[in-house]
Amino acid sequence: MQEPPLARHSHDNAGDPQTEGLAEETDGGERATAILLAVSRALISWDSFDSVSERLLRDLAGALGFTAGVLWLPTGEALLARAVWGVTDEIRLELERALQPLRLAPGVRLPGSAWARGEPTHGAVADGAESGARREPRMNVVRPFLAFPACAGEEVLGVVELYAYSHTKLSPRAQGVLGTAGQLLGAVFARRRGELGLCPLTARELEVLGLAADGLTGRRIADRLEISPATVKTHFEHIFRKLDVGDRTAAVAQAIRGGLIA
Repeated sequence: MQEPPLARHSHDNAGDPQTEGLAEETDGGERATAILLAVSRALISWDSFDSVSERLLRDLAGALGFTAGVLWLPTGEALLARAVWGVTDEIRLELERALQPLRLAPGVRLPGSAWARGEPTHGAVADGAESGARREPRMNVVRPFLAFPACAGEEVLGVVELYAYSHTKLSPRAQGVLGTAGQLLGAVFARRRGELGLCPLTARELEVLGLAADGLTGRRIADRLEISPATVKTHFEHIFRKLDVGDRTAAVAQAIRGGLIA
């Protein structure tokens, strides 16, 4: 299949010693700026998850000369491919068919490696870390190149994975900026947990927190749920730890802001 103009342009003069140094210098400055602009534009114009995820993947892939992108979000103990973008419909559909059935544990394949490490991860690093585990699915047109996590503190709220036709070289500066881009994404994802389905609390913890938001005391919550006050106290301790807050008022406020409770 003939490469689309975007992907083909990204490999012009590849390996030419007269242009390689200039390419790296340009990559270090222009690509770093383009990465942050792509993330900022997507987040500023957020209207829905579907539209912002497509815009984010498209602009990031275009800024870096890549051909496709996938946004993985954690659900329980696994990552799921929640959004897929490709420079052509053929690429997007092939990726969707290959990736959407997957449930990736931490450390498995490139997205799982970025999830476990909490930092941008190159495909070669992920391959070496899998120790015989199944590798990335073989694509006819594109291959996984790198992934970087969207982090809020130490919590990973998503992973962006980018694909290319062949090996694409990024400068250390551009790769470092991906870490900053991931922090920007993570800060926004943390405020939109409800919309993204990113809930660190169990169903029972959400129930306890919802009753607290309605003004019920610990004893009344225990009576309503037919559990002991000590169990209610334990639930609150878990809630405070997971939300990184110190009291019920802060927990309720953060849960409402994040869309976890109404």
